Amino acid sequence: MSGHATHEHGRAAIRAALRRPDLAPAPAPPTVDRIWAYIEANFAAPIGVGDIAAGAGLGVRQLQITCKAHFGLSPLQLLREVRLQLAHHLLAHRKRAPSTGAITQVAESVGYTDLTRFGLHYRRRFGEPPSQTLRALVPSPARTAPRRVAMDRYRTAAGLLAAPVPPPNGCQSPAPEREWDRLDTEFTQVRADAELGALFELPAGTELLRRRFVSHTGGEAQQIAVSFLPWSLVSGTPVADPACEPRPGGTLAQLTHLGHPPTRVQETVRSRMPTLLEAQTLRLPGGVPVLAVTRRMISHGAAVEVCDRVLPADRVVLDYSIDL
Repeated sequence: MSGHATHEHGRAAIRAALRRPDLAPAPAPPTVDRIWAYIEANFAAPIGVGDIAAGAGLGVRQLQITCKAHFGLSPLQLLREVRLQLAHHLLAHRKRAPSTGAITQVAESVGYTDLTRFGLHYRRRFGEPPSQTLRALVPSPARTAPRRVAMDRYRTAAGLLAAPVPPPNGCQSPAPEREWDRLDTEFTQVRADAELGALFELPAGTELLRRRFVSHTGGEAQQIAVSFLPWSLVSGTPVADPACEPRPGGTLAQLTHLGHPPTRVQETVRSRMPTLLEAQTLRLPGGVPVLAVTRRMISHGAAVEVCDRVLPADRVVLDYSIDL
């Protein structure tokens, strides 16, 4: 994506967009040539004003004056314009259907490491999200119908435990009813940071089990869930064994079997833009936010689990029923 031919096409697009005769093939002042040459060679690297000035053999103040005079932009504005024009060119001239993470690949190839920032800058510059530029040329793949996630799921899970059930022996359990067809798991032992310590009401540094789940339906990732439980609670039990997933009733059933039945569930829901990893995992087009749900399960006044779930806002509906 960053070959010589692509750079030349992108450079022509930038010249046209800026409409500056100084960017035409005709001779330009040597300082402008040096600025341009350095940015063109290094736009994909994490460079700043000091780097551009040094690369062009100028002082920072002289660089600012030159950029304003010849481009009508500050050095960082010029760098951003180069990156965005190249990104637009790459998205608008793809020869084939976009692969998974196409927008992420383009963003990274022009020097963006933050997909949220890239999406905001791109929309401001071109009046549309990167995904719309892609859709103008390539039909979007069919999306899974929105999922409904309701508070009633906790009552359903609790109902599975209405009859006395002995603690699990190893990983032997009935096959659970699934709303997804694949579950990716990753279990690690970590220490609580200050935020997690506050949610658990435990000291920072307390050992925790971190469980990361990615649920798939129809070949598409539907949610990311990162669950934390006190290590002292689950060490040596099937709950700490990824081979035992999934289990009927989920975390509520697991905690109940350990003798710590949740008596209260607290959820905080907020909307935000996804991180780069979240966007890649959930295959989110640029500009699509996520719903971030932080859950605390409490057993008789003590927090026994904290879970952060991330769901694509274009594929989920949260339903809540409140009995009065």
